[in-house]
Amino acid sequence: MGKGATIDEINTFRKHTSKIQGGQFAKLAYPATVVSLIFSDVPGDDIATVASGPTVLDTTNIADARAVLEKYDIEKLCKLPECELVETPKDPEYFLRVNNILFITTKKALEAMRREAERLGYYAEIVSAELQGEARAVGQHLVGQATAPKTCRLWGGETTVLVNKEGRGGRCQEAVLGALTNIKDGVLCIAATSDGWDNTPFAGAIGDPVTLERARELGLDPLTASENNQAYDFFEKVGSHIDTGRTGANVSDWYITLTQ
Repeated sequence: MGKGATIDEINTFRKHTSKIQGGQFAKLAYPATVVSLIFSDVPGDDIATVASGPTVLDTTNIADARAVLEKYDIEKLCKLPECELVETPKDPEYFLRVNNILFITTKKALEAMRREAERLGYYAEIVSAELQGEARAVGQHLVGQATAPKTCRLWGGETTVLVNKEGRGGRCQEAVLGALTNIKDGVLCIAATSDGWDNTPFAGAIGDPVTLERARELGLDPLTASENNQAYDFFEKVGSHIDTGRTGANVSDWYITLTQ
């Protein structure tokens, strides 16, 4: 993920190094009846991708997984036994008694947020439930589009982070760092994970002109912090982290812009 691989590429690799994912759980449970209640955290709610599809027939193969390793030049780093590629079950018989139920999705969560924003007096719109891209660039883009007054715009999805340094942080915190490099008066940006863990004990961060002013008073620069992957330290010092604790549910990440 640190090299910018997409969620689909990461899941393809995971399926072929796991004894559970990629339909392996369904094979282990066969011939029992399996009911899978799925909390979707992936763009498009493809159940084969959620948790890398432990109860879903996989359409990728070992060659696809090896292509991911070669694409990002990491095959030579994956020499541990845990990285040995295995084929996923392809026999439809293993899946005949599996019932996959899409229980909660990113779209359902965003719709609840939209209704609450309207109750608070905002014009609210769900822009997309399939947001992807490099985190910092996404943050810059979202606040750049925040122009209409008294508006709440909502996105769901998962971004990726290009890791340049050995700093601390997560994709949501990185997105807000990016937003702060393009923030305008009267605009607030929020990015947070639904499970409460953005690669750190915090769910994400909040960024607005007040955050930027506080950072400057402390001698901090969001662009420098972003370049050094120091999102966690930046927001810890300015006090703009979102701390929900572990929620126990993952329905993707949430990105919000509010305008006055």
